[in-house]
Amino acid sequence: MPRLISPFAKRGLVPKRFSARAGSASDSFADRGWLTVWVETELPDAKAADSIANNLRGILCVDAVLLEETQRLPRKRERAFGAFAAG
Repeated sequence: MPRLISPFAKRGLVPKRFSARAGSASDSFADRGWLTVWVETELPDAKAADSIANNLRGILCVDAVLLEETQRLPRKRERAFGAFAAG
């Protein structure tokens, strides 16, 4: 998990939320041995989000990175990253 936080720390960002969950046989999207990580943070622009997502994709054992942009009141942009890593 420290490797997943590193791209944020290098930019001086502290995620608002960080959670990790081990996959189980009952999960339809994750097999046993997989770790699902969810990171939520505010970023200045889409370019920064794309850069961090690409950094996460380059980490060994990261299978996929999903980037979701949300807009919450009062018009603050937040970007969330989901990473699926083999255990």
